[in-house]
Amino acid sequence: MQKQAAGITGNLTSLYAPFTGTAWAADETSSKSLWVPWEVRAYWCDGAIRCGILLDDADLIAKATELLQVTFSHPQANGYLGPAFLKTPGAYHRWPHTVFFRAAMAWYDSTQDKAVIEKMTRHYLGSAYLFNGFREQTNIEPMLWLYKKTGNGHLLELAEMTWKLSQERSSKLPRE
Repeated sequence: MQKQAAGITGNLTSLYAPFTGTAWAADETSSKSLWVPWEVRAYWCDGAIRCGILLDDADLIAKATELLQVTFSHPQANGYLGPAFLKTPGAYHRWPHTVFFRAAMAWYDSTQDKAVIEKMTRHYLGSAYLFNGFREQTNIEPMLWLYKKTGNGHLLELAEMTWKLSQERSSKLPRE
């Protein structure tokens, strides 16, 4: 893990795109923006935070939590966290959030930072968004994690509805 922290994980944000970009560190509002940079930077953030926590590596933790701090300090009025172009329903639109929130969950488990719970809960419950797009059912994981932490039954209801919608969607897919 020390080699990982000193190597690619610790330096990826200065090596090559999309890790050198602004995904999760700024809001790109263009609908032409791809969701891919948001997904892969979230994967890096999750891995870097976990590696930094296990090694007690303040520099690595600081690099990774910068993305969390920017995103969590800029919620929209309804609590939505993340880029504006992923806010509206569409293919994959809330999939990157699952990956990003895994990093936030690891950070919370390490620090007990209550802002993580509060802001993620507001993100999920602040709108009537239906998580019924392709891969969006993965948001059930952070919904249930939040439910376990808060006991808020609305989160459980949202997770159950998301599961139901994903089952309905998958039943309509062609079978071989």
